Parts: sequence; C-alpha cells; structure tokens
Amino acid sequence: MTSDEQVLYDDGHAVIVSNSLFKAGNVSYNIPGILHATIRRIDPHRVLSFIIIMAGLAAFSAGAIRYFDAVSIETVYSGLLDLNSALCIGGAAVMLFGILLLIFRHRHWAVSIATPEGNIEPVKSHERDYIKEIVAAINKAIQMNHQHILL
Repeated sequence: MTSDEQVLYDDGHAVIVSNSLFKAGNVSYNIPGILHATIRRIDPHRVLSFIIIMAGLAAFSAGAIRYFDAVSIETVYSGLLDLNSALCIGGAAVMLFGILLLIFRHRHWAVSIATPEGNIEPVKSHERDYIKEIVAAINKAIQMNHQHILL
C-alpha cells in the first residue's frame, strides 16, 4: 500500500480494505475494478438431512410393523434384542441424527463483489456483522474512488 492510501477496514487477520485495494487472504482486488459489493446469504443444503431422516424412518417403520417376523432370523446379542427391535432403535437413532444435523447446520454469509468479469465471493463467514462491515468498507472505498475520479 502507498502512503496516500487510507485503510477503511482491517480485521487483523486476512481482510484489509483501503481506498484503492481490497485484500482477502492472498488475493487483492483493485477498488476501481469493483462495481459494487453486497451481502449474500448462503443457506445450508438440507437434502442430506432429509435423506438421513427418511432412511431412519424406513428402518424404524420396518421394525415397528415387525417386517422381519415372517423370516426366521436368530436374535441379535444372544436373545437380548431381536432384529425388529434393533431396527426400531437404530432407525430412531438415525432419525435423531438427521434432525440434529438439520437443526445445527447454520447459514453462511458472503461478501459478493461484482466485477466486469462476474461476481466473486472472496470472504465467507457464519457472522453476518463481520461480512456487513467488510461490505460497508468496500462500498465506501468505491464511493471515495468515484468521487476522486470526478474531481
């Protein structure tokens, strides 16, 4: 950075925004090459959670309707648990895992910068406020740059 640059944001780690440069990690973007910056919400994929829940429900249901009673199967663990009971318990455990996975997967937030080449998401985080501060600094730098060009 040159002596006439003003640092607008520095997270102390890998993100720095100045009036002429946006640095995220090892990649730098010139502010004049950025059209605008926005916050993008990235929702977690929930398909895997629903597949796990459905597999658990199928196993639980098979055990609950005693699907394997028609087939002669030796008991599991020396008679302590038959196959249908094991399916019920295992299915319930798998469903619980799927539900917990669904509950605890959080959305991410990203800095989305628009350039003439397309949109780029150089910074992602669970913290919306962190992303909001970076976006505000980038947009301020863009505004400062446009004002400087007009002068």
